[in-house]
Amino acid sequence: MFAIDDITEHAVATRTQRLVYVRSEQPLHSVEVFSTVGALVQSCPINDGMADIDLLTIADGVYIVKAVDQTGNKCVKRIIKTNKAE
Repeated sequence: MFAIDDITEHAVATRTQRLVYVRSEQPLHSVEVFSTVGALVQSCPINDGMADIDLLTIADGVYIVKAVDQTGNKCVKRIIKTNKAE
């Protein structure tokens, strides 16, 4: 089971200013951030089955986070990166 920002609903957007946390009960194989047109923006290092995505250096906008565990299970989440506090 995956959790991105501790929310498992895949179609719901998460608003963030900087960090996105990816957790998995199974060891992670990959965590990637894509633009809405499918361009790879960032590949994230994995540490102890977890990944912390730092979005500080990317522009504000909508992105897709894709996480895959070592058994092939996938979790995809839409995020909104913004520097504006709400």
